Amino acid sequence: MAETTGKKKRGRPPKNKPENTTEVKTTENKKVKKQRDLNEEIEVKCIVQGGLIYVTSQGFEIIWDEYGDVNHIPYKELIYMANKYKRFFTEPWVIMDEDVLKDLRVIRYYKKIIDYENIDSIFTKTPEQLKKTLQDVSKGTLRLIADRATAKIKDGSLDSLKKIEVLQQELKIELI
Repeated sequence: MAETTGKKKRGRPPKNKPENTTEVKTTENKKVKKQRDLNEEIEVKCIVQGGLIYVTSQGFEIIWDEYGDVNHIPYKELIYMANKYKRFFTEPWVIMDEDVLKDLRVIRYYKKIIDYENIDSIFTKTPEQLKKTLQDVSKGTLRLIADRATAKIKDGSLDSLKKIEVLQQELKIELI
């Protein structure tokens, strides 16, 4: 066997603890966040008029044909989308449950969001309320509102000249 020589051992010396002390462990009430399964299917809704196409990390296409269409996408693909194609969230072009948006760390892009389920309710507001609402929403939402306004003018359900004038000023487009 090996004999010990007068050489010092390498590394940090052990801490000397007094023999009569006891350790008191304190526990903090920390919320342990459950990690989401990467293969969990997440319901993703298109909020763009005219449809949308997303190419996955494996090269497959996910197609939303029109506004309101829903596709189920694995959570790992949403992570890829948030990192590689951030514009899907910054514009925003898609929407999903709030907890998923928080997990993906893109919730900040949805702060000034309007109710996409009832997007047409924006046209029932007074011209002053409409102007204030249009000043607070994102560019992608403005495009969606412009598309919806054009469709409503064509079908005759939006006929208030004051509202149309506010829309044209705020959206910087010609509707009539």
